[in-house]
Amino acid sequence: MVIIFTEYSMMNLKNMLNGKSYYHYKKEYILQLLEYIKIIEKMPYIGKRLYKSKFYDIRQLIFRNHKIIYQIQNNKIYIHLIIHNSKNLNF
Repeated sequence: MVIIFTEYSMMNLKNMLNGKSYYHYKKEYILQLLEYIKIIEKMPYIGKRLYKSKFYDIRQLIFRNHKIIYQIQNNKIYIHLIIHNSKNLNF
């Protein structure tokens, strides 16, 4: 499977790096987070299922202080959101 970062998830990473969000992280943390995301490529169903329908399979994987929200669709993995654990998600 191929991992695709959405524009919004890329913005999440930029904000984490540039300190434009409440939390500011070092490059090392972000590189470790990106390395951790590679696990999804090898084991896409490892994350907890948040939402399942005929068309969507939305999952969550936790890395330290962050939730990685992703979708599996047509042999592709879309990373939609990278959010701090203190933030709530509503589906």
